[in-house]
Amino acid sequence: MRIPKSKFSVTKGILLVFVLLSISFLVNLKENLNINLYSVYLAKQIYLTKPPRTSLNPIEGNFTGKNSCHIQWLNAISTFYKNEPDRDLFYKTFTCMKESVDMTYFLLPKDVFLAKVAINLYPEDVNNYYWLLASLEESDVNLAAKLSKEFVVLFPTDALLWGMSGRLLWLNAQYEDALQAYINACKINDRVSNGCYYVGISYRSLGDLVEAIKYFRLSIFPSSQLEADNLEAQLPSGEIVP
Repeated sequence: MRIPKSKFSVTKGILLVFVLLSISFLVNLKENLNINLYSVYLAKQIYLTKPPRTSLNPIEGNFTGKNSCHIQWLNAISTFYKNEPDRDLFYKTFTCMKESVDMTYFLLPKDVFLAKVAINLYPEDVNNYYWLLASLEESDVNLAAKLSKEFVVLFPTDALLWGMSGRLLWLNAQYEDALQAYINACKINDRVSNGCYYVGISYRSLGDLVEAIKYFRLSIFPSSQLEADNLEAQLPSGEIVP
């Protein structure tokens, strides 16, 4: 026997859904308001005060979903501006809000630990590899050069990464490898990497003026053409640049 639907129960069900949605909206509205107010407070304190900003206190409360991540991120920023970056807090933010990684790269470009964390969490994002190489350049250029060779294998079509590898290899006195890395950057995307210019610089440093001029001419940047003109003036009379 089929039981007829109760009009009263359907009405109550619709009303219950409406009430729950309203409560959810109000909770999120309150959370968003608190987050926005804290953001304004944080920005004001950063602008008006000088380090150490000991008055920057973390916001507390029970926040849900994405709002919880936003609060962690704001609290992490507050520790940075107090000159006491809480890496554990940044790590927690990385795990729930991927966009915080790029922002942290901007704030802490030399933080090797967080760069490694970013790679472990998001190995598909080449920006994290830029971060690690840049952070290692001053502290351990030998390791940075070694890692750069591994990273370009993972991202063989990334011109900027090839350019970074060329720079690190050159600093590590691996001139032939550096030159090849710059050539790859030049061929893949000179506009992004400025690779052709650095190939020219490399050949000039190695004493091959003809090849240097050739790559300076390939570069899209105007200053490279001036470099080529200057080198051509130094060539023996009658020598032709292909």
